[in-house]
This record gives sequence, structure tokens and C-alpha cells, in this order.
Amino acid sequence: MRLIGLPYKRMHGISGIGAVLLVLALIIAAPIIWFIYCQLHKAYWDNRVDDMCEKDGGVTIYERVHISPAEERFQSRAGGKLSVAKKDLADPRSLVYVDGVTTYIKKSNPNISRYEGSIIRRADQKTIARWVYYARVGGDFPSPAHPSSYGCPDLKKSAADLEKIFILEGNKS
Repeated sequence: MRLIGLPYKRMHGISGIGAVLLVLALIIAAPIIWFIYCQLHKAYWDNRVDDMCEKDGGVTIYERVHISPAEERFQSRAGGKLSVAKKDLADPRSLVYVDGVTTYIKKSNPNISRYEGSIIRRADQKTIARWVYYARVGGDFPSPAHPSSYGCPDLKKSAADLEKIFILEGNKS
């Protein structure tokens, strides 16, 4: 049987060299395709983190705290700014501390989490502020390197916002 001038036998199957070339092409293409998939998957989750962060991420201050220069030395600092430490790490004489909980939105590769910290005034246990942070960890192409991460809002901005909780006595803030 002949089709378009070629013997039927020659159109059936591929040669040994063709099979080797096909296998080599798949060996080369599969990791490239997987790498591209990993990058797109991370970008998708980074975008989702941004969307969740836009809704409720960041620092919300309900009430500010007056702090004297003497009390200031007991308060935590981050990057040279007044900050708030976790209850078990805070100086017992500090005016405020943070009590937080991490919720895992997705517990596979990548991990997506939401941290919500309540900033509590030690004197009366009243919540005076709230801090919400979203993060992605992992989702990378397999390698021995440390997994990548992405978070929102920016930690430097959050630290600056947390410092606004305090009204330094003697300052016009």
C-alpha cells in the first residue's frame, strides 16, 4: 500500500536514532517545563498573598500608649525603633506585648500562612492594636538551596506602623 508515493512500511514507527533523539528531547524539556511551572505557581501564590494582604493585612491601631523615657528602656526594639515582643520574650516591665496565632491556609508546597498578632496592654490586658501578615514559603524548583519566601505587608513598614502605638512623653506625637 502506498500513500503519497511513500511505502506504507516507512511511515509506520520511528527509527532508532529518532527514538533516541525523542528521549533526549524529553529529558531536556521536562525539567525546563517543570521549572517554568514552579515559577508560575509561585507567582500565582504571591499574587494571592497580595490580594489577602490588601483586604486585612498590616497594623491597625485602636488605642495608643503613653510611654515615659524610663518605661521606654523596657520596651523591645526592632531596627532601632520601639517595637512589641511576644509575651514570653518581652521584658515583664514592658507596657505592651504581642500574642499571636499562625493559621495555615495551604500546608503543602508552597506553604501559605496568615499571622495575626494582638498587641495587648499589660496593665489591663486590653487589645490596643492588631497586626496581620501573610506569607508564602517554598514552591521552588527542587534544589539544595533554602526555599524562597514572600510576605505582605513589608516588614519595615509594619515595624514603623507598630512604633506609632507609642506616644513618647515629652514629645509632640
